[in-house]
Amino acid sequence: MGLRTKSKHGCTWALVFGAVVAALAAGVMPGWGQAPLTRALLNEGRPESSTTNAGTVSTLAEKLAKAQADLAAVPMLDTAGATNGADGIAYQEIVMRRGMLERLVRLYEQQMSFAAELANARNRRLDLEREAQTWTGFAEPRPYSILLTDSLHEGIQLERQEMANAESSLAMLTQLADEQRETLKQAEEKIRQIDEQMERGKNAQGTRDLERVRSQVSAASLSFLEQERQLWQERMGASRIRMNLLQRQLVFAKAGVVFSEADVERINARLDVEQRQLERELAEAQLRHRNTTQAVDTARQTLTRTQAQAGARAGLLEREAEQLEVRRAQLETSEATVDALRFMLQIGAIERAIWEARFAAYRSSSSVAVLRHASQRLGHYHRRVVLWQSHFRRQLDSVANQVALLETRLLDASPAADLAPLLRERLAALRERDQNLLRVVRRLERGDRLLQRLEEGLNEAAQNLPMLSRVRNAFSDSGSFLSHLWNLELFVAQDTITVDGQAITGKRSITLGKIISASLILVVGFWLTGLLARVLEPLFIKRFKIESNQANLIRR
Repeated sequence: MGLRTKSKHGCTWALVFGAVVAALAAGVMPGWGQAPLTRALLNEGRPESSTTNAGTVSTLAEKLAKAQADLAAVPMLDTAGATNGADGIAYQEIVMRRGMLERLVRLYEQQMSFAAELANARNRRLDLEREAQTWTGFAEPRPYSILLTDSLHEGIQLERQEMANAESSLAMLTQLADEQRETLKQAEEKIRQIDEQMERGKNAQGTRDLERVRSQVSAASLSFLEQERQLWQERMGASRIRMNLLQRQLVFAKAGVVFSEADVERINARLDVEQRQLERELAEAQLRHRNTTQAVDTARQTLTRTQAQAGARAGLLEREAEQLEVRRAQLETSEATVDALRFMLQIGAIERAIWEARFAAYRSSSSVAVLRHASQRLGHYHRRVVLWQSHFRRQLDSVANQVALLETRLLDASPAADLAPLLRERLAALRERDQNLLRVVRRLERGDRLLQRLEEGLNEAAQNLPMLSRVRNAFSDSGSFLSHLWNLELFVAQDTITVDGQAITGKRSITLGKIISASLILVVGFWLTGLLARVLEPLFIKRFKIESNQANLIRR
């Protein structure tokens, strides 16, 4: 699964939030009633049935044409210094009306595209339902490859993530829809207040038209959110159906799964192909890194010569400085590419070791020693993968922030400016670095999924052990825990000795076992000396002719 995924409808959220902000700008108290126009636009919030899709598209086309005509009738914003437009309408009202009509047009366009997409999602869900109902088994006979069960596991994991994303999106859409309904009520209340003022003879037609457009934007936004909600519900339903089908197939496949030598050969062949591809890319990246290093030196020398010139123009200095920054960004990207390719080669070696551990555990599933060794390697690899994922994700976030800042700077710069091409080069270098880091993170995610399959296989093998092996394994776990506890390092003591007049300082580890051993030696030694004193006390009294009380004091 990719670390950063963009919703294909992400661009539409800006329209929705813009409509919310514009509607809240009215600043009025909420009311309940709705004007007839808004009731027609909103259709009282009821979702469209599948039998009225054609009518809905036709109605949306009419609304879109009307909104486009209203937008064309609004004066263009080419007189920034003007205070009033045609018919005495304030320039600020023209700006607001044009902005809201543009949003309204985009919302209607999105709704029309959503209608087709919603129909496709519904058809896909129905196709999955038919597939799940008609599936009775795999086309190939048993035994099934372990690669098949791995693909089914990953498919189930993917569908679970899709369902989690759908649930999160539905919760967000519900909250946005509630806010939008409240905004719509406020707009309707404002329209009714303006109608009452107009009935008393006040000329407020311009304000009413503005509020009418605001109400249309709110209603269109609410309809858009409703379509989005239906789309996510269809996707979640399709993911649930597919996940149930994959779970059935997994149970069916596990009943006859094998991990054969042919599977190992296929896996090694795939890893070999990937390794050769990475090695070719690494050779090309290293050559590019050498060329980029030379380019940085050339750009630095050019900037130094320009700075040394007495009459150098400020614009030329700025361009040469930006050129140097571009070459540095390209050099950093080439260095990151080389590091990423080397790291992916290392990940490939780890994947090969994980597959070897899986194969050994499968072939010796009744051996406690083999399972324990594989479990230790699993823990070691898992800790490394978690550490690497955290490191590269932080780098990915940092590069993404740099890309966003440079995109903003490029938007603010004039397209005809001298620095614009250099900024685009620098942005391309940052995006390439971003893609390389994303590639590493995805490779780590693949390794993490492979570790999950290894852990599941070890747990299943441990459950299938004979009773005697289970007992031996339990005692082995206890012994391993006590051994780790005994060797637990509490602190480090510094030890200095003098050899031939030269002080040599070393460090000694103070473990829990050493402290317990020293305490036992002290207690046992004290007890043995007391026992020896009591045994020898009568002999001392008889030999040295002393009183028993005096001997008792001596013993104590």
